[in-house]
Amino acid sequence: MLDAITLGAREVQVTPTAAVALERLYVAHRDAVLRYLRAISPGEDEAMDLAAAVFERAFAVVARDPSVDLGLPWLLRTARNAAIDQGRRRKVRQVHLAGMAPSAGFVPGPEPGYLERERDAALRAALAQLPEPAKDAIALRYGLGLSAKEIGPIIGKGEAATQKLIVRGLARLREVLDARP
Repeated sequence: MLDAITLGAREVQVTPTAAVALERLYVAHRDAVLRYLRAISPGEDEAMDLAAAVFERAFAVVARDPSVDLGLPWLLRTARNAAIDQGRRRKVRQVHLAGMAPSAGFVPGPEPGYLERERDAALRAALAQLPEPAKDAIALRYGLGLSAKEIGPIIGKGEAATQKLIVRGLARLREVLDARP
């Protein structure tokens, strides 16, 4: 008996074995993938969309071959690539919208949690100024608590290079945050 799941705009037939593998994969790693994407994405909505895309890709792979064990490193690498692709698409949209008049931005009132949101916004802005590898390494280290040895294969670097990225990235973050008014 085959179950069907919808991947994007198409429906894919999945064996019961694959369905169990998909569920285990999702339940085991959804929180870690989402935490990572929240750390590197400009907003919650984009992080959720990227997480959905990551698991859609994973489901497509597992649906074809249920014996494949993707694991967290594969999912995080896929998440990183999806975020990079999304950033490129965002830059293209910004170029096309550059000639349009900007709309008035939302200015939050003095409500509870304002200082935390302000701190988070400052940190996100400082993170955005880092090169992609350093930003990813810091997000994986402090967002998921992974070691440099675990982060290296995800970002395509060795353990020592990853550690150096984290140290230099943190130093740059301190400089940017200390320089703000």
